[in-house]
Amino acid sequence: MPDGARTHKKTARLDLRVSPEDKAEFEAVAEMIGTHAGTFVVESARREARRLRSEQTLFVVDQEQWAAFDQLLDRPAMDKPRLRALLDSPSPFER
Repeated sequence: MPDGARTHKKTARLDLRVSPEDKAEFEAVAEMIGTHAGTFVVESARREARRLRSEQTLFVVDQEQWAAFDQLLDRPAMDKPRLRALLDSPSPFER
């Protein structure tokens, strides 16, 4: 399946205008990779949206959300025996 392929029914529309040059380029690349121009544009936009979202560094939250987050940060650390054993073992790069 292509990156981000969905099984959801496509019912929403997104209309946009592009230059003839952009349309020709989208169609040429889509043909090159064996898909339709619309599929190419949607998948490219989805990848870019996910990339941009993953790079987000500023998050705006309301007071209630901040209080919940702050409470999680202030709780005592949980002991993870398997993680502790891993961190206490010699590094494979130091052998």
